[in-house]
Amino acid sequence: MTKKKKGGKTHDALLNQNGFEHTDHDNDLSNHNGVEQKINDDNIKKWKNMSVRAFWTFIMIGGFFICLALGHSMVVILVVIIQTLVFKEVIALTHVP
Repeated sequence: MTKKKKGGKTHDALLNQNGFEHTDHDNDLSNHNGVEQKINDDNIKKWKNMSVRAFWTFIMIGGFFICLALGHSMVVILVVIIQTLVFKEVIALTHVP
């Protein structure tokens, strides 16, 4: 192979540098099955992560509308809570070394 990698090294030079030789057994089905399994695991994790995020998004949107429906005092309390949390976060950022 003559494709260049970053730094100008060829693929074969990188393989020889790491002590690996290129063989025809690298294209074995067992390697492909392992790659496919990893891709499937990654897809499952992505879908699970997306479903959890979507669930909590709807919970937060619903909570906001419930807070609005409860009246002015709940909106004031919500604003105070949000301001307090943002203030704590900003102060925490100033103490990062």
